[in-house]
Amino acid sequence: KSTDFTSSYNFIIDPELKIPLQAKIYNGEALTIILNRKKNESRGNIIFYQIRTDETFIEGCMRYLFERQLNSVIIEGGAFTLQNFIDIGLWDEAIGITNNTLKIGKGNKLFYTQHKSNFN
Repeated sequence: KSTDFTSSYNFIIDPELKIPLQAKIYNGEALTIILNRKKNESRGNIIFYQIRTDETFIEGCMRYLFERQLNSVIIEGGAFTLQNFIDIGLWDEAIGITNNTLKIGKGNKLFYTQHKSNFN
């Protein structure tokens, strides 16, 4: 099975637009859509899409994807972002990658679900 990455997108969840425009994610290799609460704007390969205030942020993200007929999404993020999708049932598969040599010290447990998990 071959995969066509020429139509891939980067979606960034950045409600308050805190990621600086100098960040490497804005490298121009793919269309980058920043889902936010602040503005609608286009700058070349970067699109800022403002989520409406009459819906939750995740509802707005899902509406945006649905309207563009994008129905398969990989969510990469920290515990807070992933847990929000899990809590409202917007996941069907999870892959956990662990790094046993990286020691951060503090942090959040990655997944909590009422379903049986291999991530305990």
